[in-house]
Amino acid sequence: MVKIPKSIEKEREFWDKSSITEFLDELELTNVKFVRKSPMVTLSFRIEEEKARELKALAKKMNIPYSVFIRKIIDKVFEKAQR
Repeated sequence: MVKIPKSIEKEREFWDKSSITEFLDELELTNVKFVRKSPMVTLSFRIEEEKARELKALAKKMNIPYSVFIRKIIDKVFEKAQR
């Protein structure tokens, strides 16, 4: 069983007993701009097993999915290439 920090438990208790409508006068309206992402495609490529393990381990350390981590690496390469 996962141990939940007390601060999260206290927040949960608070929201179990409260409603967001109690705070409407404190809320500030803001404009939200939704940006449509470019369409994505799936790429398939071969990579050495050890490198794949290392990529997954690094992504895990950063607490992100390894496919997102690989995309970030590719984005950085493109940024550098465009300078």
